[in-house]
Amino acid sequence: MKRLIINLLGVMLPTICLSQVGNFLKMIEHKEFDKIPSLIGGVFGNDTNTADYYNIQYQYYIDADNPNRDSLLAYFYVLKYNELSRTKIETFELAQSLLTIVYQSRDVEKFNRYIELTPQYEDLNKEAKRIRNQLAYEQIQESQSIEDYRQFISLYPDAPQIEDATQWLNENLFQTYVRQGSIDSLKMFAQITNYESYRAKALTEIDRLSFAKALKGNSIDSYMTYIRKFPNGSYIKMAKNNIEKLQYEQYVTKGSITDMILYLNTHSKSDKMYEEIVSKLSLIAIEKYSLLAMQKVYEIKQDNKFLKTFAKKYASDLDLHQISMLIEYFPFMAQDEDIVQMKHNAEILEHLMNKPKLMLDDYKKNKNLFKSLNANKVAKVIERFEELNSQQPQNKALQFELDNDRSYVQFKKASAMELNFVLTENQDNVLTKHSDIRLFAQSDTNGYDWYAGNKNRDIYVCLKENGKWDDTILLSINTRYDETAPVLSADKKMLWFSSDRGLNFGKKDIYVSYREDTNDWNSWSEPILLPKEFNTPDDDYIVYSSDKITVITQDSTFNEDNYIYMEGTLNIESGKIHVYNGKEKDKISNTEIYIYDKNTLRLINIVRTNHHGYYAYIKENVPIIMHANQKQYFSALTDVNPILYDIEEMKQRREIITIASPFDSEGKMHKIGKKNLELLADCLIGTEYMIQIGVHTINYKGKVDIATLNDNQAKMIFDVLNKAGVDKDKLIVKGYGKENVAQSWEGKDCIDIYIY
Repeated sequence: MKRLIINLLGVMLPTICLSQVGNFLKMIEHKEFDKIPSLIGGVFGNDTNTADYYNIQYQYYIDADNPNRDSLLAYFYVLKYNELSRTKIETFELAQSLLTIVYQSRDVEKFNRYIELTPQYEDLNKEAKRIRNQLAYEQIQESQSIEDYRQFISLYPDAPQIEDATQWLNENLFQTYVRQGSIDSLKMFAQITNYESYRAKALTEIDRLSFAKALKGNSIDSYMTYIRKFPNGSYIKMAKNNIEKLQYEQYVTKGSITDMILYLNTHSKSDKMYEEIVSKLSLIAIEKYSLLAMQKVYEIKQDNKFLKTFAKKYASDLDLHQISMLIEYFPFMAQDEDIVQMKHNAEILEHLMNKPKLMLDDYKKNKNLFKSLNANKVAKVIERFEELNSQQPQNKALQFELDNDRSYVQFKKASAMELNFVLTENQDNVLTKHSDIRLFAQSDTNGYDWYAGNKNRDIYVCLKENGKWDDTILLSINTRYDETAPVLSADKKMLWFSSDRGLNFGKKDIYVSYREDTNDWNSWSEPILLPKEFNTPDDDYIVYSSDKITVITQDSTFNEDNYIYMEGTLNIESGKIHVYNGKEKDKISNTEIYIYDKNTLRLINIVRTNHHGYYAYIKENVPIIMHANQKQYFSALTDVNPILYDIEEMKQRREIITIASPFDSEGKMHKIGKKNLELLADCLIGTEYMIQIGVHTINYKGKVDIATLNDNQAKMIFDVLNKAGVDKDKLIVKGYGKENVAQSWEGKDCIDIYIY
């Protein structure tokens, strides 16, 4: 019967509005909660904004037995009911009990809903906010989430925990951005933070990261960017120091003349690099005959003596164009007696070179000129006279004179060198390429005296580092002449190129330079001219070089039909001179290394060291010894790297140097020993120094007693030095036998040299 009534009620409710509340209340009283939600929808449809609707919803959700009980929702419905009904339901006690229920749930969202619903009960609302804030803060403390803290600060700006939350958020944001290394994030953080201490920390970290970025870039631009953005940064001094190091590398080590001049033009003389760059520019002016470098050095120093030295070297080739350029740069040199004479001699040589036919009288008339000069053009003029002699072989007198004068200018020096190459017709070769190296020649204002010739090409290299091409390097082998067509050997130790410099056989001849350290692009030896077998009166070029084949051509079009193939390897020896107990100063660059046949002491070759003291030469098929020729230095003959002994330094330090005895096991002076004494004399002639030599003979097995032998040997040394030009009043030589021998020379015959 009961079920029937309920079913009938379900049919009748939509049409019986006056009794609908009572019917629903009866259903609630009978605990029929599961049916009510669907019936409410059927009865009220879309007409839900009525007091009856809100009353039923309130009664439904407030009932303690309802499994779907929701006190907050019930409170919401009772408020809506009170808005529409004439009779009001009291809500204070309900709100009070509701706060207890919400507190028990420990649900922040329910607290927010409660606070939203109870604005009229100020005390209850305030207490709800207090509990809500504490509960929300405890929860974010457990989560340790930056986003949770951000949300807390955004949602509850008036919470008493807001200071602690903001402090935590600033600290963790700062640490996160520091770990990320994000400069942009730290900049944003510095702008939005309300804490001056964290702003200061962020700016400090931005400073550090920005300098770290500059360090990674390690370029003048990267450090200048840092200085511009952080004029008061903590790393300003380090940035400036690093800029100076890079400038030193760029302006000095790389040897760019225009860069060095730019530096001198933009920096004061008080700058600590200024004098060093002036010194380097001075060295380049002399070594590379650079008018640009000399012009700037003279502008700074006003050193007429230095300019005179430069001018004489620059004009030494007796090239009229070069002398004209010298006068154009330094007009007052047109009145210098030496330059005037050199210009006159250059005009004579120019005239001889342009004459259609040279006669014997031309040679006789200018013989004194040839004998007094050592210039490239002199060698070429003599070659023309040699052609004349070949047409008149009966003229033995001319042949004799030609031999003497050609020896003077060392015209045949290059042709005396031996190459381990065999010419071949084999053309089965693979071009050797270096994918990480670009070698090229170009005419550029950064080169050596581009203005002097306006066409002078120099050789540059560009290296690939970490997949990127680095800055170009101007190689140290460049001069005021034209250097072009560079080719690097497969082992990267030999650099072939063509140039119109030096004692060329023709226009452009092939040179080769050598280095032992393949990582140092500034350690190339002074270039070696290949002999006449490989250089012609025309332009000569290396096409490519591999381990076994080197290809040359005399055809500027590089037509393969004209290639000449050389099979084998160029046998080059290299070394480095050393300074005993001293610093390797600039003056050891350009030191001449004399190479002698060890058996005959015949001079085989003369090579020069580069600015690092390295040298290279084509190996002879005879045993050799070497001597380093440098003013104010002594160097004994040696079959290993020569050692320079600074005479002045020996005197100041009271150093004693020991060299091998000039005597053989029979007590006789051998020719290498005598040559060493003559070399020593060359260093001491005309000086105010006193020299004392001690003779130690240990291994002699002859009949003469050691004391007598040493006295005789001391006299022989005295005579050789005196005859070579050493003042006898400044010379003391004593025999010591086996006594007082230097520790490293125990058991060996030797002599001690002491300068004072």
